[in-house]
Order: sequence, then structure tokens, then C-alpha cells
Amino acid sequence: MLRSTTNDRPIPLRFDDDELFERDRRSFTRTLAGYVLAKVHGGMPEQVVRRAWPHDDSTMLLTRAAVNPTDTTSGAAPNPRIWSAGIPPRRC
Repeated sequence: MLRSTTNDRPIPLRFDDDELFERDRRSFTRTLAGYVLAKVHGGMPEQVVRRAWPHDDSTMLLTRAAVNPTDTTSGAAPNPRIWSAGIPPRRC
């Protein structure tokens, strides 16, 4: 009869918190390097990061510019002709 030992149990898969922290730190450091290199060489940080670290998606997300949300006072007004393209005009 086989006895169960601790080596027979599967190892639970979970993220290592230190590894996650290290990945975030690495992406942040690469982002800063991308901004510095872009400033020194006269380019865009996104292009520098894309060329240097093509598989680091976190760094690419960090180099994107923040965009303010559009509100009703500063955004472009909707064009009624485009908005109601499928509705025939009303005749008075």
C-alpha cells in the first residue's frame, strides 16, 4: 500500500509578492530611462521604450500620456446630422 508523503502533494501555484514588486520596479525604472533617453536624443519616450523593451507591456502603459476625460463644456458638441443619420428630417 502506498502512503502519501508531503512530496506527493501538488505545489500550489501563487504569485510571489517579491517578484511582482520587482517587475513593477523594473517597469517603472525602464519608463524613467525611456523618458531620459528620449529627452537626451530628441525622440518620443514611447518609441524608445518600444525599441529597447518590446515585450514589456507594463512599461509601454506607463509611458502613455494621461488624457483628461471629456465633459459637456469642453468637448466637441455632437453633430446632429451624423447623430441622426438614419432618422429622416422633420418637416414643419
